[in-house]
Amino acid sequence: MKFCDLCKQLEATLDEHLKDYYVSTECISNLKSSNKSQSIIVGYKGSGKTTTFRYLTEFEPTDIVIAIDPNNFSLELPKTNLSWQTCSRQFENDLILESLYAIKSNKTLFEKLPRGLQKKIKKNLPNNIDKILKVFKRGGGASVLGCGFNLNPATLEVSPGLHLLEDYKSALETLQETTEKDIKIRIVVDNPEHVFSSSFDLDIGLLGGFLLAATKMNILIKNLNVTVLIKSHVFDPIYRIVDDLHNYPDNISHLFWTPQELISMVDRRLETSEDSWETIFYNGKETGEKLIEYMSHNIRNGPRDILRWLLEILKEYEGKNINKTLSNNVKAKMGKDSFDALVTAHSLVYEKLDDVIKAIFRENGDKIFTKT
Repeated sequence: MKFCDLCKQLEATLDEHLKDYYVSTECISNLKSSNKSQSIIVGYKGSGKTTTFRYLTEFEPTDIVIAIDPNNFSLELPKTNLSWQTCSRQFENDLILESLYAIKSNKTLFEKLPRGLQKKIKKNLPNNIDKILKVFKRGGGASVLGCGFNLNPATLEVSPGLHLLEDYKSALETLQETTEKDIKIRIVVDNPEHVFSSSFDLDIGLLGGFLLAATKMNILIKNLNVTVLIKSHVFDPIYRIVDDLHNYPDNISHLFWTPQELISMVDRRLETSEDSWETIFYNGKETGEKLIEYMSHNIRNGPRDILRWLLEILKEYEGKNINKTLSNNVKAKMGKDSFDALVTAHSLVYEKLDDVIKAIFRENGDKIFTKT
């Protein structure tokens, strides 16, 4: 396959060759470690969230992996308008049940547990759990996440499930006892705004509650790692309103790529392709790496912007080796595309954002602004 074709692979969900040239950055590698401080991972669109999701759920094995994304699972709830405190407690309970059900479903692991612990796990799962899960299909499996919110027909109003505190504590203690047996569970959620809300508007109570629940479960339960990958423009309004999240600054991390990691990303795709640094870049690898580093300081979204920029050069100047002059020639178009992506991402929260930004920079496109 040509390098140009691999540059077109911009959607990690559909990329069949991703495992061949995947690059694990320092930021991503930290997510698989025993240090569970980072449960909420924030990133711009195109910064590699779905790639990270596939890495944690497909390429980096652990005892039990529960993968939840809009392509395999949807909750299809009407807008709930519930408080995040209510949603958080509901999702805490659901995450516990999800984990216990996954352990029970893994016969190899389950049968190795002491008989008494097996009975506790079964006791803490609802008797009708299998019937409930038929409503919430996820690929080849299913999820209990959200079951407490909607056990009635979808046409009826949604009401949160109520749980006796003693039942919640019993399930929590059972899961804690189970994971103490060195059973590792990883729950990874990508694009939660599409999984846990069917409304066009952002349901801050529902999503804020889930982020809080994921964070609390990471803290309370050894060997349970809940990772939520969320776009920055989705997370920012939630963080402004759900002030309880401010209590967990160490649990929130931002997905980022260093210039060297972006160079490695290009290098891995070149190794997988029929091409090389010498056939694609002017003066070969050393000059090509310097160009990628230069480009890395002129992008917003990370790997996707680099690949799109390279692809645009290869299309515009077919047959020519990429150099700094050619990259600058298409830089304006790349900037326009990046600006359009920014406006689209934030349009629901900030109406007419494009008009405001254009007005600010109309007389001087070189203005630079920093956060105070």
